[in-house]
Amino acid sequence: MDFFDDDDQDEKMPVYDPIRREHLWVLLAAFRVDPTVVHPDNAQLLTNEDLLNTAGPGCYYCEIEWRDQALAMAPCTGPDD
Repeated sequence: MDFFDDDDQDEKMPVYDPIRREHLWVLLAAFRVDPTVVHPDNAQLLTNEDLLNTAGPGCYYCEIEWRDQALAMAPCTGPDD
């Protein structure tokens, strides 16, 4: 299996529910990875020393940035598609 062509990844994300209108808050992180040491199945080697950058939190569905608690409690408008 090719790590970057994993079709099962989409199944791990919950589908947006227009009735509940809940945000799915996510935080993205970028790590420096040495391909001679790290295998895709071994996330233990992703340490603070290798952390390069973070982005978010933001809503996966409506793509807004979490700026305050009032926004976090507001209903999600959902994806634009």
